Amino acid sequence: MKFESFLSSFKSGDSSWQESPVLFERIQYAKETVLQNKPAHSRSLKAPEFLTDFGLRKSTSQFYFIEQVSKKLGITLPTEEEIVAQLMTIDISDLATWIDSIVMILGYYSSCHSVVTIRQDELCQIDSPADLVKLATLCGIERDASLLVPVQF
Repeated sequence: MKFESFLSSFKSGDSSWQESPVLFERIQYAKETVLQNKPAHSRSLKAPEFLTDFGLRKSTSQFYFIEQVSKKLGITLPTEEEIVAQLMTIDISDLATWIDSIVMILGYYSSCHSVVTIRQDELCQIDSPADLVKLATLCGIERDASLLVPVQF
C-alpha cells in the first residue's frame, strides 16, 4: 500500500479515528504536507517532529500507536518495503517532508534512512536547510555519520 492510500483511508467525518486528538493532528498534518503539498506549519505536542524535537532519539511509540489504531479500524499499514519503493520515486526536494510524515506516523526510521543512503548523490539538490537538518538527524538516529558532509549554501 502506498503512503497516500494509507493516509486517504482516514476519511474526514469518521469519528472512529477523529476522536483521538493525537491521531487526528498527525494524519491531518501529513495529508496537508504530503497529499496537498502545502507548506509545513508549526505543530503541537500531539504531532512532534520526531526528527528534530527529540534530538537523536529513536522512538517506537508512533509505530505501536498506529498499529493499534489500524487494527481497531481494519486499516492495513504500508510495509516498509512499500515505503522504500515509494520514497525512491518522489522528487528529491520532497524527500524530507515525506520522511518526516512517515516517521511521525509509522516510525519507519530504518527504511527511511536506507532511502537517504541510496539517494545520497541527490541530496546536494535540496535547497532547504531545515530539510537537510531533518535528514541529518535521521542519519544521526541511525548512527550513520557517513552522509553528514559539509553542505554549502
